[in-house]
Amino acid sequence: ALTELGQVEEAMDSYDQAIQIQPNYAEAYMNRGNTLTELGQLETAIASYNRAIELKPDYAEAHSNLSLVLLLLGDLKNGWQEYEYRKLVKTDKRRVVHAPYQFWSGEPLESKVILVTAEQGVGDEVMFASCIPDLINTNPKQIILECDLRLAPLFARSFPQVDIQDRRDRQGVDWLKELGNIDFQIAVGSLPGFFRQELSHFPASRSFLKPAPELLAKWKDRYAEIGKELKIGVSWSGGKDKKVKRIRSMDLPFWKPIFQPGAQFVNLQYGDHSEEINQLELEMGIHIYDWDDADPLVDLDSFTAQIAALDLVISVDNSTVHIAGAAGTPVWLLIPYNPDWRWMLKSSNSLWYSTVHLFRQQKIGDWNNVIDEISTKLQMMVRQNNKVGWS
Repeated sequence: ALTELGQVEEAMDSYDQAIQIQPNYAEAYMNRGNTLTELGQLETAIASYNRAIELKPDYAEAHSNLSLVLLLLGDLKNGWQEYEYRKLVKTDKRRVVHAPYQFWSGEPLESKVILVTAEQGVGDEVMFASCIPDLINTNPKQIILECDLRLAPLFARSFPQVDIQDRRDRQGVDWLKELGNIDFQIAVGSLPGFFRQELSHFPASRSFLKPAPELLAKWKDRYAEIGKELKIGVSWSGGKDKKVKRIRSMDLPFWKPIFQPGAQFVNLQYGDHSEEINQLELEMGIHIYDWDDADPLVDLDSFTAQIAALDLVISVDNSTVHIAGAAGTPVWLLIPYNPDWRWMLKSSNSLWYSTVHLFRQQKIGDWNNVIDEISTKLQMMVRQNNKVGWS
């Protein structure tokens, strides 16, 4: 509870006391590892997770949390191995298909049919789908890719060699019988364990989503109608979990230094934020363009085209970043001091998306340096764009 409230130092004291009283309490070591991770003490966190696993070898949650720290530190080979335990952790956030097929463990796929099952959120599905071209290159007879219903048209266009099946709401796996014989299955989040074991395994060009041409043209025309200035999409809130949202998100007025003259800003924030946007314009005179027919929670095909037509996206860590990066749109990503594992540490570039640039907090909970850096860089970008436009 103390960790959830952000009182991590107090939480550490509680875990240390629990361990002194009951030194063989695996759960205390696991929770202590979580708090150490939040404090950025990653090597000590690894030791705490390993102690929990030593006491309870089948402790899936400890293995899974250990994997995230290893991946954050760039230990991909061991990180992906531990990441497999995520499938054993009970959570509403992960959907596991219990299909009656052999799990793929690297066998040759020529003349074989492989089912790739969906899991986790839309952003994760998009990020892990970056490994689909690698799977295609193994020359299987057929790839069947299950995905979120909203991603189906986008994936079908981007991966024409793949049989796209949207995620089914009904229970069970009876729908799989309609697809014929299947030789292997694998969860989409397990693909990097085969194709991203080293940093050098990430391809140089990492945009792979193809927006619908007619939708892209629609958004380009719409942006042209509102002026010649740079069109910049913004998203300032991310994460369904309260703690994650607290760490990643900001109130919109805090972005005021970013909202500067010479650029036009477009709302990419999912959910209804009309009151927040209207209040910003009323109190600060800052207008953010928003359209009633733009709803990323419903129509991801149009949302991808909307993003692809922009000059730049500025966003906190959420699914918008994944769609923008996968579509090849430049992204400036605001990263908390303790980043999500996929962004690793220190680097200003993303391994997953070549167009994503990372702006990192220097202190826990303090966004000032990030806002200042982005504001300064955007000023230069706007100035350069205006010079080109005037010439």
